[in-house]
Amino acid sequence: MHKQSLFLVLLTLLISCSSKEQNPSRKNAEKTITVDCFVVSKEDFSNYINTVGTLKANEEVELKSPVNGIVQKINFIEGKNISKGQLLIQIDTRDLQSKMNFSVIKVNNLKKEYERKKELYKIKGISLEELEKSETDIANETALIEQYKVQIDYSDIKAPFSGKIGLREISPGAYLLVGDRITKLVNLNPIKVEFSLPAEFVNEISVNSNVQVISKSLDDTVLARIYAIDPSIDISTRNIRLKAEVNNSKGKFIPGDFVEIKINLSKNKSSLFVPAQAIVPNISEQTVFVVKNGIARETVVQIGKRDKKNVQILSGLDLNDTILVTGLVNIRNNTPVNINQIINK
Repeated sequence: MHKQSLFLVLLTLLISCSSKEQNPSRKNAEKTITVDCFVVSKEDFSNYINTVGTLKANEEVELKSPVNGIVQKINFIEGKNISKGQLLIQIDTRDLQSKMNFSVIKVNNLKKEYERKKELYKIKGISLEELEKSETDIANETALIEQYKVQIDYSDIKAPFSGKIGLREISPGAYLLVGDRITKLVNLNPIKVEFSLPAEFVNEISVNSNVQVISKSLDDTVLARIYAIDPSIDISTRNIRLKAEVNNSKGKFIPGDFVEIKINLSKNKSSLFVPAQAIVPNISEQTVFVVKNGIARETVVQIGKRDKKNVQILSGLDLNDTILVTGLVNIRNNTPVNINQIINK
């Protein structure tokens, strides 16, 4: 009997101690956490995509000698603006002119010879073959005269379009061969921007759309108009090439410069948005914590477009729901919370 009483006393003490150990744990579970919240709002959302591009001249050409000859005169100043059709280089044509004059005389003599042979042919003095050869000789020499005329015309090298002339690589008196480089000519207004986008965005852009061009070297941002979209996708990169143009009347943009491109693909009106830090990513879903009656409850959401700060909510939240934006590391489902402040995005 004494042993039974002792056992009951020990059992009572054990239950009492266990109860005391559990109380702090229960208190912990019910501990209220102070948090900042955000009220879900509805607004327009600009869906931007960023890429990089390169500035290209509106027109650009390397001027090369179209004929062999000696540079007689240089009629431009390096780095200056010139007009379309302006005479840039004169190549000595005296040798060509002499050859052409010789051919002209030769043709006249061949024509006289042909008339004489025509009379001989009538009286069977020569064969038809000899007469036809005379005709061929006249035609060949006449073609040579035309060739000399073209070469003489090419010897006056003119600007194919208006623009800025580059540095010259020749001097007066230099002997040029066909294809020798003379200088470069560029037209800089408007200046073109060439860039690429992933093929998935091909249906969200169109000709005449505006894009932002950000030049780090100039610390400047301007608008450019898309004027051309490649009709095919590059099979190696799965990107599509685009070209836009920028007004460059002040000449501050230079071809070859690297720029950033920012494109507003579309606007999704009347959408719900929350700060990006409110989203809690899980393995297979995205969640937020909605506060109702002082309790934070985990809620699964479907997200849409996003940028660096905001995320579009497609489903799972209602307008004016209150969600947590701080304290998310310590929050569990059904945790009591105390709202410190409602923040704006």
